[in-house]
Amino acid sequence: MTYLLDTNAWIHLFSLPTAISASARKALSTETEFALATISLVEVCQKEATGKLHFRSSLSHWLEKALPDNQVRLLAITPEIAREAYALGPGFHKDPADRLIVATVRIHGLTLVTSDQKLIGFKGVNTLSTR
Repeated sequence: MTYLLDTNAWIHLFSLPTAISASARKALSTETEFALATISLVEVCQKEATGKLHFRSSLSHWLEKALPDNQVRLLAITPEIAREAYALGPGFHKDPADRLIVATVRIHGLTLVTSDQKLIGFKGVNTLSTR
């Protein structure tokens, strides 16, 4: 496992893979398992509940499809990740979800798959841009 999908990369990979650049899809195609920060579950549910995200089927069905056994490993928030999230400094993203995602990447030594310009190139975080 090399890559942690941020929330949008996870949504795109399992709903609309063509929204991810061809070069990123090629890099991801060599992986058999991806990591996902558990906060991404909350973000997807929040976006769906507030109408910012729509699935062709129910949210429950999409979650089942987007969390295939042995392909997506959920990484829980630990005390170490929580501390790291707020050790990133005041100039970092104010969004707690992004802080937790970046902290999870750093603690686990993974590469973040993202299209978020604020995260791409952030010091101390390896990224794979989906743009």
